[in-house]
Amino acid sequence: MRMNHLEPAPVWHLFEEILRIRRGMDAAPRIAEFIYGEAIEHGLRAEKDEYNNVVVWVPASIGREQEAPVMIRCHLDMLEDLSMTSEHEYEAEGELLSIQDGQMMADGIPIGADDGMGIAMMMALLRDHSIHHPAMELVFISDGNMGTSQTRLLAPEMFKSSRIIHLENTSESVVIRGRSGVMNSWFEMPIQKDILYAGETFKVHVRGLDSGRGSFEDGPERDNAIVILGRLLTEVKSQVTLMSIQASEDFNNVPTEAEAVILTDMPEDTLGKLNRLFKGIMEEKSSLSHAELVIRNERVKGTCYTRESFDRILAAMALMPQGVMSRDPETGKPLYSSNMYMIKAMEKMLIIGSMTCYSTQTVGNSFCDKLNYLSELLHSEVVIKSNVPAWQANGLTGPVEISQQPLMIHGGRVMEVSQSHMASESTLLSAVDERGSVALMPEVRQARSVNESISVQSVQRTYDLVKGLLETRQ
Repeated sequence: MRMNHLEPAPVWHLFEEILRIRRGMDAAPRIAEFIYGEAIEHGLRAEKDEYNNVVVWVPASIGREQEAPVMIRCHLDMLEDLSMTSEHEYEAEGELLSIQDGQMMADGIPIGADDGMGIAMMMALLRDHSIHHPAMELVFISDGNMGTSQTRLLAPEMFKSSRIIHLENTSESVVIRGRSGVMNSWFEMPIQKDILYAGETFKVHVRGLDSGRGSFEDGPERDNAIVILGRLLTEVKSQVTLMSIQASEDFNNVPTEAEAVILTDMPEDTLGKLNRLFKGIMEEKSSLSHAELVIRNERVKGTCYTRESFDRILAAMALMPQGVMSRDPETGKPLYSSNMYMIKAMEKMLIIGSMTCYSTQTVGNSFCDKLNYLSELLHSEVVIKSNVPAWQANGLTGPVEISQQPLMIHGGRVMEVSQSHMASESTLLSAVDERGSVALMPEVRQARSVNESISVQSVQRTYDLVKGLLETRQ
């Protein structure tokens, strides 16, 4: 299926071009080079750094040179479901695209609307000379995570914007965003191995969970493979010995798979318990419909953790703060949330990595207190790898001023306006302080999963809204 009959044509044409460039974590250089080349071809100032972040500076239209610039940002990665095992290029993938009930989707693979449609809209703005706009700072962030937002190219002093438009969201709405605090912490606990073993073991592998970010956002919480694996191992801890355990190292993303290698003298009973508990967990949550528990028999030679170390590993997994920990009693919105994004058991050290978002500095300090209490209990250490402080959006007054007029005049459709805190790229938000930050996106369902789809009609409405925001004078 091709997209030359869809509107707005420039956006869909670019989305089609972008689909030709595979945008997984390994392909950032290609999409970054594509954007950078387009900017240079159009005579614009652009920079690309070693992390494949790209910034394009678009001059203001005549008559709007004195206004502060507007930053527009998206991320370049397509967070693929980890159950995908094959490389899909567009020529094969294009045949799988279809539109059903107004939703475009691909058969069995993510369509890449998050954030491929954001990229397409920003590049369409770059080419569109019909919009009467202030100067624009177009920021294309390589991986959508905090890890690269500390680079020189994305430092706050590089920008002059007083407003940010984030082209990412999962519902067709306008979200007014303040900057949440974002903390990357490592829980480091000494452990020991003392038993040399050579023989039959079992690899217990939880996989196939819906992929996605662990950021501070509304909507259903994503299931974490580390948490599920911890529940399974706790169920059988009295009859197994642990040889290894690991999951992910991708900051800001909820782990979709985790695995452990165990040995047992009661294989039939142990495996039966694991399968029954996993079935019960799946019945608790409809969101786990694609999840799998795979147990493979392997012959392995290596050392095992002591019983005391195994118990302490399970305790750390069970007690580590996870998910939305506190909500505003009036609005129901998260005050802070935490995501275990990594667990790594080495010979003498266990590391659990957590990405935590918090609405105010007081809440952030409270979370640190919890980690410190846990570290004292388990004779461990907490290492704060990075911590970007929070500021709290003071109501909707400022941002509504930049969004209300376009909302009323485009398409006769009044979108939901809500308020939340933004986790990713928090250092960018410090460039505009609290002067105005809006997130919007066409309707994307089941984002970043194999069932991802995008509402075709919402693309036109959202692009009109973006143009309306740019044309609104300050």
